[in-house]
Amino acid sequence: HLEREKVGLSLAGVVPHRTRMERFLGWCEGVKETTSVGHVLMNLKGFVPATGLLIAALFDGYWRGPLLLTLGIAASVPIMVRIGTPYDGFVKSMGAPHLLLSAPATLVIFYDLVVARSVTISSSPVTFVWACLQLVVFGVSHALDVYDTVDWHVLRNRKVIRCMAHVEHWKAQGKLPVSTQNVQWLMRAGKIVDPRCNEFGFLKAAN
Repeated sequence: HLEREKVGLSLAGVVPHRTRMERFLGWCEGVKETTSVGHVLMNLKGFVPATGLLIAALFDGYWRGPLLLTLGIAASVPIMVRIGTPYDGFVKSMGAPHLLLSAPATLVIFYDLVVARSVTISSSPVTFVWACLQLVVFGVSHALDVYDTVDWHVLRNRKVIRCMAHVEHWKAQGKLPVSTQNVQWLMRAGKIVDPRCNEFGFLKAAN
């Protein structure tokens, strides 16, 4: 396991985005470049936590949901970066930690909105709308996390999503096949797509 990680880290350590956070934001750009749905969802997943904190500060002080959501996402990012670094991109195995750390906030907001009804449209219309938006956006996100986890670990359909700046960098270094785009398939139903590549998608001959 350590040797596998070392191989991936040695590759990912020299990409155009040098710090881990810059690298992670580069991967986010890769998702945005891939599909319009990915672009919208990625933007909303950044917009919702930030506006939740702002609304709490400016309006009725509903901190519990926004704080839990922000802390959960913040805690999931380092784990996702560690998982994605050997691939230099987003992979579906990131879904489980993201789900486990962000879903508790969704459950709390659902409880406050639907069960306890401590967040209502009459008491705070802005907070109510935000809470509804959070449930929709992260409900979709959690469903995708579950799907991705099953697809990666059970069905063994595996791919990497990278931004094109990173892809072009690796192709120039001779470490990715010249045909590689934003999405690189590693396995389909457990079968290796390109035997020239290692488990992280990089050419074995380049290691």
